Amino acid sequence: MKNLILSTIFLITLFSLCSMPDIGFLNFQNQNQSLQPGVSAIIDSGSPDIYFKANIPVTEVRAGREIQISFELDNKQSRELKDVNLTVYDHPCFISGNFTNFMASIKLNQTRMWTWIWKSDPSINLQKICPIRFKLSYESDYSHFQDIAVLPEGEYYQRESEGTLGNVPIGSTSSSSPLDIQLTFSENQPLIANQSYFMYINYLNTGEGYFDSSKIPNPDITLSSPVNIAINSSHCGDYRSVSANNYHLEPKDGNGNLINLLFLRGKATPTTCEFITNSVPAMDIKSLSLTATYKYELDNSISITVNP
Repeated sequence: MKNLILSTIFLITLFSLCSMPDIGFLNFQNQNQSLQPGVSAIIDSGSPDIYFKANIPVTEVRAGREIQISFELDNKQSRELKDVNLTVYDHPCFISGNFTNFMASIKLNQTRMWTWIWKSDPSINLQKICPIRFKLSYESDYSHFQDIAVLPEGEYYQRESEGTLGNVPIGSTSSSSPLDIQLTFSENQPLIANQSYFMYINYLNTGEGYFDSSKIPNPDITLSSPVNIAINSSHCGDYRSVSANNYHLEPKDGNGNLINLLFLRGKATPTTCEFITNSVPAMDIKSLSLTATYKYELDNSISITVNP
């Protein structure tokens, strides 16, 4: 019985030793597993116009070695984006390769893809985490349409007494954009004919980028007024009249030099316009439009580790 027990213990021990992994082989594997798997990083551009995607096969590279990075730009809009430019303006640890890509345009709902190969600095002798910084710029358009309803004085007061002023259909639409222009009036609509009112125009930057200061003016805004009102161009802030019903935004500094709208915390200085409603024989609803061309810039980054 004693011999049987000893034999059983010997067999169990022998089986356990045979099934143990090679510790030396595991350590060798761990020492050589220095490259981490790649990632597909969708970088939220902070703009409803476009998003950016970087495909990196590895997040770590040896000093002196090359790394291949694929990029993708997607136009999220139903309109064309023009003069699209992606520039890597800061690429520490990488000494050669393509760092700028210019596209004349990206069509509506179009995706553009390309690949760059970068070589890391062979002189790096300590592990470095290298932030790769990008600047993405493009040009696009914006439009805002606002109904303006004008009633003859008699019809206005009759509707007021009947409680039907709120039944007058008044709407507004805006295109999706990092630029948002909001209109408010000194009185609720509908408005009475042959009366003076004020219109307040607010400019908002709803994205996480900024309007490129190299384009003057930026955004380039045109206000087109309907025929049922007459804007007093001498009392319309930074706008000047360019035709019968069209007004162009031309913000200027104290010396009269043309400047960009200055957005602080997403807001720019608003404009106040005085206007007079024209005579109308019956309820008249027309649309005022604000259209703009803007150049927008966005910054973002990814990180790559370079090992000696």
